[in-house]
Amino acid sequence: MIDILWGFNDLTVEETGISSVLSYNVVPKLIELLSHTDLALLTPSLRIIGNLISGTDEQASVILKEKNLIPVLFKLAESPKKSIRREVFWTLSNITAGTPVMFETIMGNPTYVDKLIQTAENDIPEVKREALFALSNSTGKCTPAQIVRVLNNGVFGCLVDLLGEHNARNLLVALEGVENCLRWENNSI
Repeated sequence: MIDILWGFNDLTVEETGISSVLSYNVVPKLIELLSHTDLALLTPSLRIIGNLISGTDEQASVILKEKNLIPVLFKLAESPKKSIRREVFWTLSNITAGTPVMFETIMGNPTYVDKLIQTAENDIPEVKREALFALSNSTGKCTPAQIVRVLNNGVFGCLVDLLGEHNARNLLVALEGVENCLRWENNSI
């Protein structure tokens, strides 16, 4: 099973491979494996989900139709393993970079937004960066109503606070999110 999962992982690094994997209807099983306690099964399953989400918007929407995915990801966000948390927030950042409908699956839930903010402010640098990407990405392709909600839910304040980062990569990500918010302001939301 572990070898099969890593094989699927290798297939999902290319858009055509993503289509092939999706054609086998494995997403429900992958989501089920995200609750597995064996890291040897959990890790490739999580990576495959992340790769599938990073495909086209159409491919990602197939995965996001699975109702359990987002709650399971946020449960995994509590993992003591930094590699699992990093993968989770990388996956979430790909979702928030997608369409307004994809954005809504995460940013439409204040509890999820709070978790992204807490992680971006308080986790270890590798995990923090991925949560920061999720917040910054959420300011890019959203609708005017969604950006207002993002601003009201504290994302802008978090991004501004993170401008004091000593990590140059995190600083650039926070700056991009702030710039996106200001661009919306200039377009009179």
